[in-house]
Amino acid sequence: MIFKSSQDTYDFTSLKDVNKIAIKVSGGLDSAALSYMIFKTIHEQNLDVEVVIVTTDYDTKAYQVEFATKVIKWLQKEFPSVKVIDHITNMRSGDMDYSDTQDIILDQAYNNTCNDEPGHTGVQRHYMGLTQNPPIEVHEQFDEDGTDPLLYERHGVFEQFNGDGCHPGYRPFINTDKKGVAEIYTQFGLMEPGSLFDQTRSCEAYTTDFSHHCGECWFCKEREWGFGRTD
Repeated sequence: MIFKSSQDTYDFTSLKDVNKIAIKVSGGLDSAALSYMIFKTIHEQNLDVEVVIVTTDYDTKAYQVEFATKVIKWLQKEFPSVKVIDHITNMRSGDMDYSDTQDIILDQAYNNTCNDEPGHTGVQRHYMGLTQNPPIEVHEQFDEDGTDPLLYERHGVFEQFNGDGCHPGYRPFINTDKKGVAEIYTQFGLMEPGSLFDQTRSCEAYTTDFSHHCGECWFCKEREWGFGRTD
């Protein structure tokens, strides 16, 4: 299937060429929308594609597995023919970098082998919901003291493909910001009460109360900028 927003076109027709994929699902808006597109394509095109979900929790913000699970349960109810065969999770702790931890559990999805090795039984590709940052002038309003320099990296035009022969990765939203993602939610009625939006969490302020967003962290501000609301 092919989806469109005012910012880009998202082509999932090549899913017909594989039989096992992984999706990085954080429980946030972006990976949830990406998963929706993939599940919808598999279901409506009647594709024989098995799905492995990959989620990494932060030790100080341990909500991602909880909300990723909510997202996947909602999607499975919406698209019951999609076969989710595993949900690989891991908690990042100590000195382990978050991205390094993701790579470790992604290796598990690939069965710790290269995609093109004879007899390979792991996933054949993986998808991630990484998005474009808001325009720089908007971004700077969210990060007034300049404490999040890494967030400034996602401006410009990037390739949707990002991977190697062992881990071929796809990031369809890399040239789409939160307003573009919001268009997808609106287009498919995913903002309605009880729909996909309500299964997600973006806030990264430390808390053990996940009943609402703080509204103050960078990720809450980006969510409100794109969607006009946090909760």
